[in-house]
Amino acid sequence: MHRLKFRKSVQSIKPYIPGKSIEEVVKELGIQDVIKMASNENPFGCPVSAEELAPYIQRGSYYPNVSTTPLYTQVADIHGVSEKQVVFGNGSDELLMMLGQVFLSPETHAIFSQHTFSEYEFVCRVMGSSFTSVPTRDHAYDLQAILYAIRAETRVIFLANPNNPTGLLVPRQTLSAFLEVVPDWVAVVLDEAYAEFVTSHDFATGISFLEKHPNVIVTRTFSKLYGLAAFRIGYAVAAEAVIAQLHKVRQPFNVNQIAAMAAVLALDKKAFIQRTLENNEMGKRYLYSIFEKSGLDYIPTEANFICVQLPFSGKLAFESLLKLGIIVRNLASFELPNAIRITIGLTAQNERLGTALKSLLSRG
Repeated sequence: MHRLKFRKSVQSIKPYIPGKSIEEVVKELGIQDVIKMASNENPFGCPVSAEELAPYIQRGSYYPNVSTTPLYTQVADIHGVSEKQVVFGNGSDELLMMLGQVFLSPETHAIFSQHTFSEYEFVCRVMGSSFTSVPTRDHAYDLQAILYAIRAETRVIFLANPNNPTGLLVPRQTLSAFLEVVPDWVAVVLDEAYAEFVTSHDFATGISFLEKHPNVIVTRTFSKLYGLAAFRIGYAVAAEAVIAQLHKVRQPFNVNQIAAMAAVLALDKKAFIQRTLENNEMGKRYLYSIFEKSGLDYIPTEANFICVQLPFSGKLAFESLLKLGIIVRNLASFELPNAIRITIGLTAQNERLGTALKSLLSRG
């Protein structure tokens, strides 16, 4: 029996369980034709070729330095900010943890919403911070209730916009009014992992509020639209003073050179980006029609996934679809036990999912 003394805050953490991979399903079930529609990855795959990355692989013996790549300049230019307002991370997950390191401790408090990305609670638990999970209203954020939850020791409010797994966004004027009321000592972290997929004219990125509200921090990722999930690269945009603090806790070589150059190359894949967005809209309409014909309630989405309610448990749906070689996300861990999240895929994948779902519903 060991006598090691672990931090109390770590004892309350449940290890993250990722969704099933295609390789796992092939190995476990012996199914060869498996499609993954669970983790909101780009169905067109990675837009960057091995040949394009070959020159940087040759420099693999050197420590990486993202600042020597065009990435800082590219991202700063895209968002109309200074390079000193940008920091990169090993996916937006690391950036969220860095924010926890900067703002949270056992003496602090954070707020996030029910039915949202689990990383926010994870960050709070790792840092030993207390937190409040505010119930949603009609699947959307109850921003008034979030405001009521603020107290003297509150340091961070986490909001995914659009939200994962509901796909809903906070309208521009609603967000503006909310930011006007939030105390200026509270950081409002807007996780915009799916912002590029938004088509609503009622959306405003948090970056547009930075000048007036320097307590706003925006995180973005290259994992979704840009098809670089395996490379692990994301970034945060905030006031220079905030970014300076994040650099203090950032690991010196947190982003590898291959990931940085893959991001540089991916930003220029305009045709790939356009094809991805067009496919997302087409797939969204098709899946909506399937759900409506099947009498299923779904949440209209501004992301690349759809949350759909079922007349039985999401666990049953997940297991049944898995046997057919289709991986979806059971939303029980999001406190939505009768729902699944479906990543919008290619036309053939969407049609296969639709056929399988109708068959499952017919069996009751």
